[in-house]
Amino acid sequence: MREPARVQGRELLAVDGARFARVLRWVRAASMLVLAAFVVAGAPAPVARADGDPGSDVLVFQDLFTGSAGLSARQQVEFGGLLNAAARRFSGAGGDHRQPH
Repeated sequence: MREPARVQGRELLAVDGARFARVLRWVRAASMLVLAAFVVAGAPAPVARADGDPGSDVLVFQDLFTGSAGLSARQQVEFGGLLNAAARRFSGAGGDHRQPH
């Protein structure tokens, strides 16, 4: 690196102005390309509508969600009856079985 030049009593950097301008243009162009890549990559992404928990979507409207538990139709009916009996018993105590504690 060259020694700093002196112009009217001030020290200047040993980098010439044209080279600095080229480097600055390159850095700006590279930054814009990176920014454009992020914008393009994020643009087509759809808004997520689910939280990954299908049971929470179903349990808003019904008391039983078996999902992939592998229960037969008869077992689901029996389990649903058990849930209904528990709900009746709990609601008789003055509570709402759908309210979290």
